[in-house]
Amino acid sequence: MPTPPWYRPPTYLVVADDLRERIRSGELAAGVALPSETAMRQRYGISRPTIRRVVGQLRAEGLVVTVQGRGTFVRSERSRHRVRLPAGSSLTVRMPTPEEAALYGIPGGGTPVLVIEREGRRPVVLPADRIVVVQ
Repeated sequence: MPTPPWYRPPTYLVVADDLRERIRSGELAAGVALPSETAMRQRYGISRPTIRRVVGQLRAEGLVVTVQGRGTFVRSERSRHRVRLPAGSSLTVRMPTPEEAALYGIPGGGTPVLVIEREGRRPVVLPADRIVVVQ
C-alpha cells in the first residue's frame, strides 16, 4: 500500500534516518561519539525526549552503544555468526547479567542476549547482536 501524500513520519525516525545514514557512510565512524544533545538540539531542532528516542532507536538496531557517564558511541562492526537452533530447544531473549555483559564485552549491558535451552543441558548464552539464528 503506498504511503499517503499527507503522511509525515515521526520526528525521531527522521533524525534516526539521518544519523543512520551518517553512520553507514562513515561520516560517523566506529568508536566515534554521537553528537551531544546540545548539538542535536541545534542541528535538528528537537527536544531532549526526542533525542532519547532517537538514541534508543539506533541502540535497538545495534548501531550505537551507550556507556553511562561517557556518552553514546557508534558501534564497531563485528562479524555475525550463524547458530543452528537444535530441534527441541527453546530460545529466549533477555538483558544480560552484569557478569555476562563483562564476559561478552557488552558496554553498559545495553545489548540483549539469546538463551538457547535444551533439556538436560546447560543453557547457551550468546550476545544477540552477533548471532543469526537458523533452523
